[in-house]
Amino acid sequence: MTITGNNILMGSGAGARVEMSDAPQTNLIHHYRADQGVTIATGVSNWADQKGSVDFVQASTSKQPTYGATTGANGLDGITFGGSPHSMFANWNISQPFHIFTVFEIVSAAAASEMYAGSTGGGDTIQQSVRYFGDPEVITLIAGSAATPSTPSTLTAGVDWLVDSYWNGASTTIRINDGGTNGGNPGTRDATAGMYLCAAQPGTTTYLNAIITEILVYNTLITGTPLTDLRTYLNTDQYGLW
Repeated sequence: MTITGNNILMGSGAGARVEMSDAPQTNLIHHYRADQGVTIATGVSNWADQKGSVDFVQASTSKQPTYGATTGANGLDGITFGGSPHSMFANWNISQPFHIFTVFEIVSAAAASEMYAGSTGGGDTIQQSVRYFGDPEVITLIAGSAATPSTPSTLTAGVDWLVDSYWNGASTTIRINDGGTNGGNPGTRDATAGMYLCAAQPGTTTYLNAIITEILVYNTLITGTPLTDLRTYLNTDQYGLW
């Protein structure tokens, strides 16, 4: 497919896709998938929310990530945030608790960079960080305080992952693929002032270099049958993550 102007890309990836409605819909408030609602200017200027009405946007052409029809997980569509200064912003208005599921791949390591960062800035904002302390990398979660981040989970660059992070103060947890959860830390800051995707860590100029294929946001903890169904939708039916 030739991408020109402001085309909206719909299902242009190389592999199989299932309907987005196959994901559990109860309490799902935002849903972004790289084969749906992607507007191309110079790069990706808008990534449309397929569940709600809060799009990821980036008006500055120098900061726009890029779309690829086969660059995402399992050779499907992906949005590449190639490091500085690529980022997007969604005007989320979400109070804790909320549960975010992200399918992504780390392209290259950085000392510390953000997958998600609250727009208020400062050391006590909510953050989900990818940090490089050697190979492999780790991913950490800060629920909204300057306390010690959650126990990190290890990642490897060049591999597709599902990370699900549940933000609920001291009950905050993070999990990679179908692994066990890591403990959280105190903090109750909300995402009521919006959320940056792949912004620089506050006080730095280091940006995440990663390919993101899908994001789902629920306004409650997802467990039991809904969690099983969601993993089937993401892992078995599309991405083969584990």
